[in-house]
Amino acid sequence: LAAGANDERVRRIELPGNGGIVLNTNAGIQQAAGDYIAFLDHDDILEPDALFQYVSALNKAAEGERPQVLFCDEDMFQKTGEWGQPVFKTKLNADLLYSHNCVTHFLMVEKALIDYIGMSPEDVAGAQDYDLTLRCLAAGARFEHVAHVLYHWRVHPGSTADGSADSKPYAIEAGRLALQRHFNTLGICGTVEETETPFVYRMRYALPEPAPLVSIVIPTKDHVETLDACVMSIAQKATYANYEIVLVENNSEAPDTFAYYETLPERVASASGGKGIARVVYWPGEFNYSQIINFGVEHAKGDYLLLLNNDTEVISPDFIEEMMSYLQRPDAGVVGAKLYFADHLVQHAGILVGVRGALAHANQDFSAKREGYLARAVRPGNFSAVTGACQMVRRDVFERVGGYNEEFAVGFNDADFCLRVWEAGYRTIFTPYAELYHYEFTSRGREEANEEKMCRWKREQVLFMQRWPEFFLDGDPWLGPNLSFDSECFSL
Repeated sequence: LAAGANDERVRRIELPGNGGIVLNTNAGIQQAAGDYIAFLDHDDILEPDALFQYVSALNKAAEGERPQVLFCDEDMFQKTGEWGQPVFKTKLNADLLYSHNCVTHFLMVEKALIDYIGMSPEDVAGAQDYDLTLRCLAAGARFEHVAHVLYHWRVHPGSTADGSADSKPYAIEAGRLALQRHFNTLGICGTVEETETPFVYRMRYALPEPAPLVSIVIPTKDHVETLDACVMSIAQKATYANYEIVLVENNSEAPDTFAYYETLPERVASASGGKGIARVVYWPGEFNYSQIINFGVEHAKGDYLLLLNNDTEVISPDFIEEMMSYLQRPDAGVVGAKLYFADHLVQHAGILVGVRGALAHANQDFSAKREGYLARAVRPGNFSAVTGACQMVRRDVFERVGGYNEEFAVGFNDADFCLRVWEAGYRTIFTPYAELYHYEFTSRGREEANEEKMCRWKREQVLFMQRWPEFFLDGDPWLGPNLSFDSECFSL
C-alpha cells in the first residue's frame, strides 16, 4: 500500500526481517529527513489538521523557545467515526507521568533532541514511547500540549488502549524499566514498583539516613478533644522515627487547654515510644493564620516542615515518610495528602485555582477508591495548590519564598504559598498514598456564618485574584483548557 501511494512524501523501508517495534521504529528514525519526528501507530487515525496544529504551535513560539516535544488530546474508537473516551490533557504533568504514560499520542519530538539523547533500547519494547518521553524529560526538553483532539486510538484485542494486562504483558515490565532508568539518570534513589492496575507504577523514593527531624507545626485554639485526637493519632500511629510537634497556641480561653499543654510532652513521648516530642509556643496576636504558621516555623527545628491543622487525624501510619519521600527530588516544592471527611468521602485531593472565581477541591465528596477523570483522585500528580490542612515542604524552600504571605490572614494563604513555590521553580505534588481525616471548620467556624468573616474572605479573594490574574483569565493549567472552569470534577 505504501509503495503504491504515488507520493514522494511516502517512503517504504525494507528491513531483512521483523525486528520488533523498537528496531523498526529506530530504523525509521535513522532514515527520517525532517526536523521533527512524529510517531503514529499503524492502525490509528489522525485528524486531517494534526500536523497543521503542531506546526502552528511551533511557529507561535519565540526563537530559541520552540517546544521540542509535542502531544495532543486524543480519544478511542473501534469503528471509524464512532469516537469515545476523550482524553483532555493538561500541560506536562510530570508526577502523573510517573504513575502512567499520560502523554501517549500524538507524540512528536525534535530530531536534534533524539540525536542527542539516543534511541530507545530493545528491552523497553511495548513502552518505547513512554521511554522516549521520559528520556526527553530527563534531558530538560521543552514540552507543549496542543489542546485539540487530533489522534484516534483504535481499541482491539491486541492493543494496550483498553488498559488490559493481557494485550502486551511484557510492556508492563518495559514501562517499569523505563521509569526506573529515568530516576537513575536523574540520580534519584528509589525503586519503581508495579501496582494492581496494569501500566500504572509507583515510585518508592529512598529516604535519607539517619532520619532527619520533621517539624509538625499545628496552630491551635481551645477544642482540646479535637487537638488531642490529632496529636495522639500521630504519636500512636506514625511510624517515622524522628519528629517534633510544635503547637502554636493562639488566644485559648479555657483553663483545661493550658492544663492539657502541661501533660502533653510526656504523653507524646510515651505514646510514640520516644520517636516524637511535643512542645507549645505562644502566639499572642490576633488570629492571622499566615503569621501563626510563620511564627511556628521560626520556632521549629526541623529541615522538613509539616503544616497540619488541629482537626486532622492520621489514617496512614507512614504518611510522613510518604510525603517526605517526594521532597528528596530537587524539583519538588510542596507535597499534599489525601484527606477525608468523617464519613470517609474525599475532602481534599488537590486544589484547582480559578474554578467558580475562587479555589475548588478537585473531586471532593468522591468515595475513597473512585478514580475520577484520568484517575487524578487516586494517583500522584501535580496541582496548582494543595491544602494547608496537611502540607509538607523543605525548610529551604519555605524560607526561599518568604513563608506564608501575611496579607492573607484567613483564606487563600495556602494556595498563594503553593503558587509562589511554583513561581520559584518547584512542583506542587498531591499524593493519594498519605491519608488523613480532616474534620473541617472545628476551631473557627465557616466564613458564611459571620458577616465580618465573610467580608474579610471577600477582601482576600480580591487580593488573591489581583496577585494571580492568569488563573482567572485563562483557567488552571492543571485543569486544562478544554474542561469547565465551573467544575471541580473535570467536566465539559
